[in-house]
Amino acid sequence: MFSDVAAPLSITSDGDETEVVVALAGELDAGGRDQVDRALILAEDRRPPRLVIDLRNVTFMDSAGITCVLRARARAGVSRRELRVLARRDRQPAMVFELCGLRSLVETTSAPDDADRPHA
Repeated sequence: MFSDVAAPLSITSDGDETEVVVALAGELDAGGRDQVDRALILAEDRRPPRLVIDLRNVTFMDSAGITCVLRARARAGVSRRELRVLARRDRQPAMVFELCGLRSLVETTSAPDDADRPHA
């Protein structure tokens, strides 16, 4: 059955002095872009050497999500911070990166948990 109700976007952030993970779940579109940008900037303010954007539980993403990742990538370059972007191979966000010619920005996994190793 098809639903017209969008899955609400949720954002969690966790980490330590070496890595901060910003995990998103639900649908990332223009309505959530500012919220995601703020969460990423707050994570970056902690000055971790590595920032991980976890999109493995995102079910839908449009160009707003790509914009968030590209902005975070630009800031990471200036700060000399490692940026990792994780997405599930079988979910729509991985396909969006592929269609936009940005496949090299994302590491894909086959499962939502940390047990599965990312594939570049």
